[in-house]
Amino acid sequence: MITEELIIKAASGSIKYITGIIPITAASIFAANLLIQSGFLDKLNWILNPLTKYSGMRRELGMAFLTSMGSPSAANGIMKNLIDDGIINEKELTVTVLANAFPVMLMETRSMLPVMISFLGITGLKIFLIVLSLRFIQTMIALTAGRFIYQHDGEMSAESKKNINILRGFPLIISSIKNSLPTIKRILKITIPVTFLTYLLVETGMFRFISEHILFFTKIFPIPVEGLGIVAAYMGHYVAAYTMAGNVITQGVLTEKEIILTLMTAKVFGSIFFAVRHSIPYYVGIYGTRTGIRLMSINTSVRNILQIIAIFVIYCCWPS
Repeated sequence: MITEELIIKAASGSIKYITGIIPITAASIFAANLLIQSGFLDKLNWILNPLTKYSGMRRELGMAFLTSMGSPSAANGIMKNLIDDGIINEKELTVTVLANAFPVMLMETRSMLPVMISFLGITGLKIFLIVLSLRFIQTMIALTAGRFIYQHDGEMSAESKKNINILRGFPLIISSIKNSLPTIKRILKITIPVTFLTYLLVETGMFRFISEHILFFTKIFPIPVEGLGIVAAYMGHYVAAYTMAGNVITQGVLTEKEIILTLMTAKVFGSIFFAVRHSIPYYVGIYGTRTGIRLMSINTSVRNILQIIAIFVIYCCWPS
């Protein structure tokens, strides 16, 4: 039963989320346009050359790859413009989104690593390095697939070369704002209703209901019974799971191997809820409903497949 109180709570949560994420997204898209039109990114050709030559991706996608190290939103903004202009197709977009896994993880290091180490110590560092390695593997798989999908020479498209107009000073700022506004307006138009719907489902208890009914899947994974609470906590917030795991380590209830297996399993289940609660509004807001959901589903699936493989490799090969 959807009551007025639930609607108010959903609206309040949506506003809080949107007011936090939209200014950052808008600033990131503006910064990306600023870097492109100032010619700064073009000066990084020496970094892009090995990447574009190996994978065959267009130079513009290489720029998006680099940009994702600082701002995934700005990188996605660049790719959205490329697909709207017909410079890339959806297969190229999908491969690049998958390839951005490692640079995005590097960007998240500054916020994720201190939390993991502070709660879990050296075990937290090991888990982080495992996840970082998996993102690197995902990136290399995507770039290798790109050799068959991009089918370009790694150079910039003729249309992009034609549109390049190096600017400086006030004209650069004005042009960057003008080029950013259409993308920002499109994101706002889609993100606001999708975010409200997501938060409404949260308030109605839909995600809690689902989480309570899929925990039986943890019986398939090689984690101890004592780790089930950590998996459940991770679906609410990763800090709660790390706090619980830290206490378990201190008490010596679980071994390091069991803690790693538990948190890696929690990441698999947690990523599904993160995708529904956060990634859908994010991807749909940028790329539209069909493309956004497809990109989110593929990215989450590939990430989880690699994490599940890692779980069973750790179970079989990690010393007890």
